[in-house]
Amino acid sequence: MGRVLRKILRPVTTRIDHRAEKAAERAVQGRATAAFEGAVDELRLRNARGLDELYDALTEVRAELAAARAEIEGLRGGAG
Repeated sequence: MGRVLRKILRPVTTRIDHRAEKAAERAVQGRATAAFEGAVDELRLRNARGLDELYDALTEVRAELAAARAEIEGLRGGAG
């Protein structure tokens, strides 16, 4: 009787095992995807901060260049 019962239940247990494996794979993939998306979001945030800092630095450089141009123009005007 045990052998017959095992033969009957084998396809059922195989399907259950397969479904459990697939569910576990989906869970792992979901965690990996969430971790990846989190890393991408962090990089985007860092990049945005970096761009803001770069813009601020460029603004400072522009101001310094404008001041240098004015000083040069003043020297040229004073010499001529």
